[in-house]
Amino acid sequence: MKRTFITFLLASAAAGCSYGMTAAKFRPATDPHGVMGTVTAAGVAFYGELIALQESGLIIMTSRAGGGEERVLRLLPYSSISSSRFEQLASRFSIREGSAPPGEVLEHLQLVSRFPQGISAPVLAELLKANRQTGLAGVQR
Repeated sequence: MKRTFITFLLASAAAGCSYGMTAAKFRPATDPHGVMGTVTAAGVAFYGELIALQESGLIIMTSRAGGGEERVLRLLPYSSISSSRFEQLASRFSIREGSAPPGEVLEHLQLVSRFPQGISAPVLAELLKANRQTGLAGVQR
């Protein structure tokens, strides 16, 4: 009887303990959007969703200047990025000092973007069309 009670007590304690991030709390694991973050490029801070990574930079979707629901797809070259911070990610998964991220960081960011497999030209064209853009905006507002 005593052994059963102790086993029950230990099982209850273990089931009630949860430390750190879980899939249920991690936004990219629960919906189709990429991780949200702030990227400072050419002295301008952009807040938005990480859409995809390319060899030359990040593609993010930001709000238009002045707020509102209208969104803008932007390509932010790694060379223009001075800092970045992505929600729910450790600071080691950031891009700094105008250089492409090392392999581990690049791979992790790619996994938490909206298009972890990369974004094909036809899909990018459809996203641009849906956002009434003819091409990716850059770092200028």
